[in-house]
Amino acid sequence: MERDSTAGLELRAGQNISRPVATTDRYRKLRERSDKVTMEVLAGGKKLQVRTYLSELLDLAFHCGRRIRAILGLQYADLHLNAGPHGAITWRADTDKMGKARTAPLNEAARAAIDRVPVARPGIGAGHLFPSPRNPDQPLSKDLASAWLEKCEKVAGLPHLKQGLWHPFRRSWATARKHLPVQDVAACGGWSDSSVLSDLYMAADADTMLRVATEAAEVREVQNG
Repeated sequence: MERDSTAGLELRAGQNISRPVATTDRYRKLRERSDKVTMEVLAGGKKLQVRTYLSELLDLAFHCGRRIRAILGLQYADLHLNAGPHGAITWRADTDKMGKARTAPLNEAARAAIDRVPVARPGIGAGHLFPSPRNPDQPLSKDLASAWLEKCEKVAGLPHLKQGLWHPFRRSWATARKHLPVQDVAACGGWSDSSVLSDLYMAADADTMLRVATEAAEVREVQNG
């Protein structure tokens, strides 16, 4: 990817309220604080405060563009770490909105996030990458993941995006890839309908609009009818 279309993106108040986009700057500010968000676990009969999974969840949301439920549902068996330059993930059918399993490659940043998981929580097969702190046989709940993110927003001094928490990262991922073939973006990000991707997820941004206005080709001949 030659550039990130979401870098510096600012949405005016009152515009596209129902479909907010998480900018690159917002992601970076959240990541600066995400390692400080802690959770309580029981170890050796004692209650301890340890780092949550929020950093890895943010990295995968921003760099894979997947819904948070799909990320939370990942199991070790879904990882294909020897595929391609950075590995791949099979996104499970039971966490896909259309009930379809899809395999997509990882970029370097997403692979780095995946590599941190087994260091903290070794597992195999049907083991959850992001287990519930109270019941490791179950995946982390969306409600708890969202509570961590809301806490991180406050610590980072970021205003909450109205009508958006995790999904704005999916829109950010799609918007950053507007310059790529929509069919490939849809396949990699898990959209079955490319029109939904282009109409509801790829947002207009100032840099691309400027290119549209200035990078016009000469029109030599037009055939009508």
